[in-house]
Amino acid sequence: MIGVITQDSPTEHRTKKFTVIRITNIDSIKVLQASGHISEADKQKIEETIISQGLQFIGNETEKIVIKLTPEGIKKYNRIGYLRPRYMERNKDIYTFSCTIDQARYYFFRFGKDAKALSPQHLADQLMEAHQKAADIYKV
Repeated sequence: MIGVITQDSPTEHRTKKFTVIRITNIDSIKVLQASGHISEADKQKIEETIISQGLQFIGNETEKIVIKLTPEGIKKYNRIGYLRPRYMERNKDIYTFSCTIDQARYYFFRFGKDAKALSPQHLADQLMEAHQKAADIYKV
């Protein structure tokens, strides 16, 4: 994967966005006659984003995610570190995260019945559909 800073327009007041792209997804490269300078403020923002979101999910919008965990789900959350989002708030078995939908879906799918997405509803629907498809392959 490589990090890329994209710009929405070639004007002086352009918006910069840092994203990560798999090298295998690049079809072509076009060299522009623009400065490749990254300011110290941009470097700091990129670093903070990597720490808070993880490198894999940079470039995607974060959302408020609410997950209810069973006691076994809490054990899994404390044990499984790969792709784990950091929670913003915890109230007993209800965890609130600020992460991307992709990160929440990839991380909590493996929890099965030990994690229930309370919000947003489209995440709950995605997890339900993925688990249903997995269960369907075992039906005779």
